Amino acid sequence: ERRSKQAAVFAGCRLLLMHWVLCGVGSLHASMGLHADSLQAHEAAIRNNPHSTPSLKACADIHRKDETHEGYMRAIEYLQRALNVEPNDGDAWGSLGYCYLMVDDVQKAFTAYQQALYLIPAPKDPYLWYGLGILYERYNSYDQADEYFTSGVQQRSAPCS
Repeated sequence: ERRSKQAAVFAGCRLLLMHWVLCGVGSLHASMGLHADSLQAHEAAIRNNPHSTPSLKACADIHRKDETHEGYMRAIEYLQRALNVEPNDGDAWGSLGYCYLMVDDVQKAFTAYQQALYLIPAPKDPYLWYGLGILYERYNSYDQADEYFTSGVQQRSAPCS
């Protein structure tokens, strides 16, 4: 019985190490601009651990960079999976809102952005504000859109702290 417990612990450590290596390889490839290789490594990490929110979000980010309807739809799938694991991830909600906005699902974009604002106490990501500006512009609420665009510019030009 002792050996079976040791074997189980060893197997768990091995899986954890494999996941860590695959995530690291995926991040390294992404930093080198090798998006296909990064995607492949992160997808392998997800096969190793289906609840890997860093890899799920990394895959979403890679697909989002395609800037195509299909890329945004794939990103939405990965972000929804990440949010099933970590429903209080405000950054993931913000990214999901942007993807919905890019596929013209304005109502879902609005809901996702509202959730992001609720979960992030003081959002500093200029892209979140930019996405909200686009969203309100599409609703023809130009004053609100202008406020969000201005907030995004202010965040973008704020000095690093």
